[in-house]
Amino acid sequence: MKVRDLLSAIEAAAPFGLAEEWDNCGLLVGDPGAEVERVAVCLDVWPATVEEAAREGCNVLVSHHPLVFRPLRRVRRGDYVSDTLSALVAHGMNYIAAHTNADFALASAALAEACGARVLSVLKPVEGASLFKLSVFVPEGHREAVLEAAFGAGAGRIGAYSHCSFYAPGTGTFKGGEGTNPFIGEAGKLERTAEERVEVVVPANLLDGVLRAALKVHPYEEPAYDVYPLHNRDPRYGFGVAAELPRAVERRRFVEAVKEALGVSVVRAAGPLDGPKVRRVGFAAGSAFDCYNAALAAGCQVFVTGEAGYHDLFHPAHKGFLTLVVGHGPSEMPVARRLHSILNEAAGGDALFIETPFPFTEI
Repeated sequence: MKVRDLLSAIEAAAPFGLAEEWDNCGLLVGDPGAEVERVAVCLDVWPATVEEAAREGCNVLVSHHPLVFRPLRRVRRGDYVSDTLSALVAHGMNYIAAHTNADFALASAALAEACGARVLSVLKPVEGASLFKLSVFVPEGHREAVLEAAFGAGAGRIGAYSHCSFYAPGTGTFKGGEGTNPFIGEAGKLERTAEERVEVVVPANLLDGVLRAALKVHPYEEPAYDVYPLHNRDPRYGFGVAAELPRAVERRRFVEAVKEALGVSVVRAAGPLDGPKVRRVGFAAGSAFDCYNAALAAGCQVFVTGEAGYHDLFHPAHKGFLTLVVGHGPSEMPVARRLHSILNEAAGGDALFIETPFPFTEI
C-alpha cells in the first residue's frame, strides 16, 4: 500500500474537494508514492505525537486539524508549528490532514452517533458538494452495460437511494469520416440508428472516474455524451446534522449523557434545562454555531455544538432553545476516531490511534 492509497480511502469517505478554500487539506508533507509501513491517526499533531508515531513504527501520520494553515515564512526552533514540522521531516514522516472535508462529510454525524443519536439529514448543504448530470447516448442493447459501469464508479446516488437513472429512446445520426470504423453502418455513409439517452447524477469528485468507466464499455469509437453542472448540492454533505435519539429523554439526563459520551466534565448550556423531554437534536461539530437557525428550522429541540461566542448564546437563551457548547476538541474527537476506523480498514487493521492533549486544562 502506498500513501496515495490512504488518500484515496479518505477521498472516498470525505472528498477533498469539499474543503473550504482557506483550508489546507491533503498530503502536506511527504511522497504520495511512498510505501506505507504503518499509519497513525490523531485529532491534533504535536512534536510528541510525531515521536510516538515513529516509536510505534509509523511512517504516515493523519490528523484532523492541519498543522499548517497558512504559508510559512520561517521555520525556527521554539515555535509550535516549526518544532512539529521539524519532527515530521526528521522522522521521514508522511503527513496528511483531513479537516473541513471531513467536517462536511463525517464530523457532525460522528458526534451525533457518539451521543447515541441516529442521523436524519444534513442541516446546511455545503457549496463544495457540487453535482453534475451525465447524459450518454448509447445504441440499443448497451444501456445496462453503461449504467452498471457508471453505478459501479459511484454515479446514480440521490440521498439514500442508489442506482438512480433516467433513459429514453431516440434516433442518433452520424457519418464516419475517412479512417473510421463505425460500430454500426459504414464509413462515409450517413447513418440513422435507434439509440437511448441515459442520464445519471454524479458527484463532482467522481466525475472523471464515472466518465472513464462508462466510456470504457461504450461500443462506439466516439461516444457522444454531455455533462451539465447542477444547482442542487449533494445532500450527503454539509454543516451539521439533525438526528434522533432512540427515545425521548429528560433534558438534564441528556446533558449528562453527552458529557459522558464525550468524556468532558463541563459543558456550557444556554436555554432551559427544565422543560419537555427531547428526542430530535441538532449536532454541529467544531466551530459551527452557524447551524443554530437550521437546527431550529429542522424541528430540533436541542442544539449541540463545539464552539459559540458569548453574544451568540443570547439567541438560544432568549428563544428558550437549549443549546450545549461542549468544546471544539471534544466535539471533534469522534471524527478523528471515524478517520481512524476508515484508515484502519484500508491498512488491514494495523492503524494506530494516538490520543492527543488539548492545548488547555479546565480547572
